[in-house]
Amino acid sequence: MVFRTIEAVFYTAAVEGLLSISTLSQQLATAPVTNRGPIHAIADSFLGVRDHSSLVAVFAFSVGALMYYVVFFRSRLVPRWLSGWGIAGAILMMTACLLGLFSDKPVTGYTLLFLPIAVQEMVLAIWLLVKDFSPSP
Repeated sequence: MVFRTIEAVFYTAAVEGLLSISTLSQQLATAPVTNRGPIHAIADSFLGVRDHSSLVAVFAFSVGALMYYVVFFRSRLVPRWLSGWGIAGAILMMTACLLGLFSDKPVTGYTLLFLPIAVQEMVLAIWLLVKDFSPSP
């Protein structure tokens, strides 16, 4: 629950950075040509805040997901193949975070590494709706 809260806070910060850019664009439209440099610099910093906030949010999601998939795996509340798939997907997502941290690309540029956990989350939801948890782990 803590990591989901951290994720939500940093996604909110990322959205706030994008909303701030719309205000800056209105100032840019009315600013003289000679005074546009600082506005561009501020907008670039807001985009950097968005990228870094998204990175932290995705990392918080992957840590939280890894923790609860390990609990599912050990307790056998869901089939082991399903929880193992979640563990592998969370590790791939953490890999995407590390690649985003040490490269010039934002974390959202590694969509292929997000696909396994995205599909697994949907499969888990359907599994829980249809089959529910195991009655005796």
